[in-house]
Amino acid sequence: MKKERFDAITDAILAIIITLMILEIKIPELGVNKLASIFYQIAVYAMSFVTIAIVWLNHHRISSQKERIDINSVWLNFGMLFVISFILSATAHLSQSFFEIAKHIFYGTITTLVVFFYAVFQHNITKSDNSKGVKLDRKMSWSAMIIYALSIPLSFVSIYVSGFIFSLIPIIYFFTNQKLTIIKTAYDFYSSNTKLGERRYYPRKCMIGIAIFIILPICVFLFKNGHSLQKGMVIPLFLLFLMNIGYGGYLLSSKSKYVENMENQFQLDAQRTVKNEVITIKTDDKSYTLTKYVWTGLIIISLVCFFIINKEYYQGLSLGFAIMFLGMLLIDTFLHQRLKLYLTALYEI
Repeated sequence: MKKERFDAITDAILAIIITLMILEIKIPELGVNKLASIFYQIAVYAMSFVTIAIVWLNHHRISSQKERIDINSVWLNFGMLFVISFILSATAHLSQSFFEIAKHIFYGTITTLVVFFYAVFQHNITKSDNSKGVKLDRKMSWSAMIIYALSIPLSFVSIYVSGFIFSLIPIIYFFTNQKLTIIKTAYDFYSSNTKLGERRYYPRKCMIGIAIFIILPICVFLFKNGHSLQKGMVIPLFLLFLMNIGYGGYLLSSKSKYVENMENQFQLDAQRTVKNEVITIKTDDKSYTLTKYVWTGLIIISLVCFFIINKEYYQGLSLGFAIMFLGMLLIDTFLHQRLKLYLTALYEI
C-alpha cells in the first residue's frame, strides 16, 4: 500500500476519535463544590488526548521512513486503531467514576493494548533497521507497555498508584522525545556542543515543571480534601516534589558551566574531550545499575509495610513512599535512556 493512502486513513480515524472523545466527558454544573469532579474529568480527558497525540506523532515518525507499507503492517495498524477507539469509552468511565477500581483496570487494559499493538507495528515496520537508536526506541515502547500493564494489578493496591502511572507515561514521553541527532564529524560536535548540553539538561526542566504543576497541586489537594490514608501520602509526595526541584534546579544551574567547560576542552583536545565524555557516561551507567536495585528494594519494602500496618495514616505513608520511589525509579530509567542516546552520538564521532 502507498504510504500516502496508509497515512490518510490513519489520520482520519485518529482525528475522529479525538473529536468524539470530548463528547464523552460529562462536566457537571459549575460550582465550588463540584471543582474536584471537574478537575478529575478534565485531567483524564487531557491525559487521553495527549496519549493519542503521542501515538500519532510516533506513528508518523516511523511510517514516514517508508515509501510503501506491507500488508502485515497495515493490519497491525488497523488493530491499533481498533483498540484506540476504546479509549473513548475508557476515558468516559474513568473521568466519571475515578475512585472505582474497575474503571482503572479497564483504562489500564486499553492503554496496555494500544502500546502493545504500536510496539508490534513499530517492530514490523523497522525490522530491517538495526541501528542503536531504533533498537532503543523499540525497548522504550515495550517498557511503556509493561508499565501500563503494571497499573492493572497495582490498581488493587491503590487507584492513586494506577492514576500516577497513567499520567506519568505521557510525561515521560517529553523526557525522551528530544532525541540527539547523531554527530557525524568532530566539527559538527564542536559547532553544536551548546545544543548537546541543552538537550542533555532538557529533562531537568521537565522535572521542575512536573514538581510545580503536578506533584505540588496533588499534595495540596490530598492535604485539604483527603481522609487519613490520603493525608499520609502527602509527606512522601512532598519529598518527591523537593527532590525534583532540588535535583533539577542544581543541574540547570550547572548547565552553563558544563557547556563552557566543554567548549574549552574541545578547543584544546577534541579527541580527548569526547573520550572523557564517554568515560563519564559509563560511570553514570554503573551508578544507575546500583540505584535501580535500591529503588526497587525500597518500593517492595514500602508495599510490604502498606499491607502489614493497620492504621490508615501509616498505610498512606507507606503507599506514598512506594509512589515516591517508583517515581524516582522511572525518572532515573528514562534519564538513563537519554544518556544512552548521548553515548551513541559520541560513539559515532
